[in-house]
Amino acid sequence: MVRDVPDNSGGAGGGWGMGRPWGPIRAQSAEGRELAGFLRALVDASGLTMTAIAGGISWSKTQVGSYLAGSQLPEQDFVLALVAATVAEPRLRERRRTEALTRLRAAEHPAPERKPAQTPAGHVPAGGGYAVELAEARRQQLDTYDRLTRSLEQQAVLERTAHNSAQLVMALLYMITKLEQRVDGLCAERDELRGQGQAHELEQAQRQLERALDQERRAQEELRRAQEKQRRAEELAARVQHLVRQLTDELDRLRAGDPDPQADEPRQAAEVVPAAGAGDPVGDDIEQALAKAAAVNDADGEAIERVSEELGEESPRVVPVVRDNLTYRDNLTTGGDAARAVIRARAAEAALLGPGRAAVRRWELLVADAIRMLGPDDPETLAVYGNHAGVVGAGGDHAWAVQLYEDLVDRCEQVLGPNHRESLVARNGHALNLGNLGRHAEAAKLLEPLIDDCARELGPGHPETLIARNNQAFNIGYAGHWGRAAYYFETLLRDRRLVLGPDDPDTLTTRSNHAYCVARAEGAAEAIRLFDALVLDCVQLLGPDHPETLAARRHRAELSRPGGR
Repeated sequence: MVRDVPDNSGGAGGGWGMGRPWGPIRAQSAEGRELAGFLRALVDASGLTMTAIAGGISWSKTQVGSYLAGSQLPEQDFVLALVAATVAEPRLRERRRTEALTRLRAAEHPAPERKPAQTPAGHVPAGGGYAVELAEARRQQLDTYDRLTRSLEQQAVLERTAHNSAQLVMALLYMITKLEQRVDGLCAERDELRGQGQAHELEQAQRQLERALDQERRAQEELRRAQEKQRRAEELAARVQHLVRQLTDELDRLRAGDPDPQADEPRQAAEVVPAAGAGDPVGDDIEQALAKAAAVNDADGEAIERVSEELGEESPRVVPVVRDNLTYRDNLTTGGDAARAVIRARAAEAALLGPGRAAVRRWELLVADAIRMLGPDDPETLAVYGNHAGVVGAGGDHAWAVQLYEDLVDRCEQVLGPNHRESLVARNGHALNLGNLGRHAEAAKLLEPLIDDCARELGPGHPETLIARNNQAFNIGYAGHWGRAAYYFETLLRDRRLVLGPDDPDTLTTRSNHAYCVARAEGAAEAIRLFDALVLDCVQLLGPDHPETLAARRHRAELSRPGGR
């Protein structure tokens, strides 16, 4: 429904409608003031700005303002065009045309006005008179002018900040690509030196790799900050742009009828575009580049916070970036809970990568983050360290995994105690990778006391206890004791059936391991019987194409060949 227009002005000034303020009506006759007030009410009801009105009816904004102020009597074409632009509903538009033309005719032939009664010297007539009204309009103009000038300054700051952040995002993406290539090269160099036994060169390559990983982590952090600053600056710029349009229209209304109202209108500040760097980014020193990126991020962040405060908007809470070597205790007092939440979120993302070089790099970066943000002995840091070691081992670098797990076991036992779950898990991972290196007897020896500790601290049916028993049986078998390994797998199978159920994939894997050890210890006949039963169950439970089903079929086929065991 179109809002109706009042039938009278209720005064010579801005009494029409309930919208933004207008300047005083300057018409000399009551009929002229009535017409100007009626036309202003049409504009208020439409919700259009003065700029939109002027563009829609092909009259200049100065001329529109003069007609709406009553400084000049409008032409009939203007009145009809204004009604057409401001009233959408056809029947109401026709009614307003009639009313507007009636008022225009009355304004063209005004009735003679009575001479006002003389008032004592110094007495101001009721309502303040035209001079008081004009002074109030001037005061409002100055106030609106100041607010518009400040909004234009804010707009320029935000446009410059968004531009800086966009440029910084591109530079950091390029830097991160180069750092990833450098890390890949240093990883390959380190792996090659590890096999050659060159201790000094290996240590130097490891230091370079750690520095490159730290630089990559810092570049990723600055990238996240730059992207957030760009988003925030663009969001605030849109809000300020809306405010600029509102204030511009308010100033147009207050200046309606003034001569040359644009003469002293505030101009938008020119956009400041930073000069492009003369050097090649690839050849720039990485540390200096990161320091510059951090400085730009800091400056842009301060600008955004300042504009947010001026707009009366609370700045979003951001986890502070720790750039210096704070101790664990220092970080606890500066937002440890928030830092732990960040580490957990990044760990969840890294876990989705599975094994592989990309996952190893991601966990390396996360270890550096956790140490910097929480300290080396924080339980969250130790958990990240354990995941890193596990991914390294799963990727096939068992020698490096053994080194990582040895260090992790020492840290966990010192910080958490030897019987803590994380300590027991680290001991299990250490033994597993020793076995995968071919050091089966050494691994089996470490696993024997671990099984007792897991059963005592976690329970005999706990998954970690069962995993340790599986790894012990595996290493005993490959150490040459296949009969003993078959017995250990048989007892493990019984317990897994009780704890997990006969259809659990881990139970089926244990059946396969047991049958394999039986084949190595006792010969093919009994093992074939075990594998035949296993294949049938795997097909029924997992499907014919499941990896566990295919592995069981392959082992069964190997045993059927002459000399197969």
